[in-house]
Amino acid sequence: MKFMNPQSAHLYFGLFLSQDFGTNFFQRLHMKDSFLKQYKRHTMGKNPKHVMVVFKIHLFMDQEIMMSTDPVIRSFLYFQAVHDLLTGYYPCSVEQAVWIGALNCQYRFGDYEENVNRAGYYSAHCGLKDILPFWLVDRREGETPSQQQIRLEKLEWAIMEAHRKMISLTSTNARDQVMENCKHFSFYGNVFFLVGIEHMTKKMLNLSPGRQTLIIGISIVGLKLFEKSNKSCIRRFLFRNLSTWGFTQSGDFFVDATFRKGGGSAREGKDETPKRLVFKTDKGKMIADLLNEYAKAIMKSGRYTHVSHHAASTSSEGVVGGDDDDDEVHDDDDDNDDKKDNEHDGNEHKEQVHHAGLVNILKAQGLIRGWILRRQVHQNAAALLIQSAWRGHKARMAIDFLIAHMTNLLLSEGVDVMQAVKDVQKKKKEVREDMV
Repeated sequence: MKFMNPQSAHLYFGLFLSQDFGTNFFQRLHMKDSFLKQYKRHTMGKNPKHVMVVFKIHLFMDQEIMMSTDPVIRSFLYFQAVHDLLTGYYPCSVEQAVWIGALNCQYRFGDYEENVNRAGYYSAHCGLKDILPFWLVDRREGETPSQQQIRLEKLEWAIMEAHRKMISLTSTNARDQVMENCKHFSFYGNVFFLVGIEHMTKKMLNLSPGRQTLIIGISIVGLKLFEKSNKSCIRRFLFRNLSTWGFTQSGDFFVDATFRKGGGSAREGKDETPKRLVFKTDKGKMIADLLNEYAKAIMKSGRYTHVSHHAASTSSEGVVGGDDDDDEVHDDDDDNDDKKDNEHDGNEHKEQVHHAGLVNILKAQGLIRGWILRRQVHQNAAALLIQSAWRGHKARMAIDFLIAHMTNLLLSEGVDVMQAVKDVQKKKKEVREDMV
């Protein structure tokens, strides 16, 4: 496989544990530990017959994966996309399902032939479950077996007619057309997590009070919120709009995000204070780790090496805009020798620019976050002082009450409290004199 940066290639793929035929994943297997030990530890209490180990694309990087011309990666993208369509991980309409199913037939079986591709030919392959999503093939609620059979015959006829139109389309072109159809989905390349919504988060997102769940999607652009039913996008937060993220002890996921229309750049006069969104789930660590891995892979991919001093010292958005096409050098034949001689110096210069840009970005981020923290402390200073004074007053009252209570107990026993205090002070004075 040809990657832009081979050192980061291992980040893009992974082994995962799934309990529902590879649709949703509850644990990633890490390379630093034994796979068998991890499998036993994370499947404890689960039916082993229902657990699958799935090797899949983990990070959908744009240049390294999505736009790769490597035939192995292209095939991997195709099979994973088809699997996600068949299992319902990617929702689609009936028309889209039939057309993509016909493209799969063209890829697998070749050109349509009148004497071969007749009625019953396609249904012979696992009852169309290898061609159409399961929700189209399975019997619906209240549907009789005969009604299901009639519906499946109509679907098979539609696939046959669509397959007929693809004569002379090569298998490679059919595979690429499947990928192009999937890329039109707004959710393509996202990893989904079903989560609950905390009350204040509903208000900040302007969601109805009755809404209980939604889907978080993590991709190379950042974080998206989707409808549970059809995975239509509700809101998106680009990486530049996310300041911090993490998970709680109970597994809930939280993220501090800046609300900007369309996830775009900052606008003058708008409130740029990050707001904390909290989502109820038991996969908070997986969501936070996936965001961390995307950030790490983006840095290692090399797209930040081509940074101007001006862009690096002003904003991080100028860094993200780097493109490989801008780095092409067109030299005359007479300059080839000079190019080879200066290649090493050029690489060192790029590394210096790269490090200088990253340092300036980190300094700017530190200054901004420090200013936000100081502003929040300043805004809440009066409340903090009042709370401290009140808590100190309560503590002093409790101590005074304890002293009065102990004094009353001693007096009830006939003890001369004042004489006892004088005796203690006298003994302390004698001890200090002896030490001197």
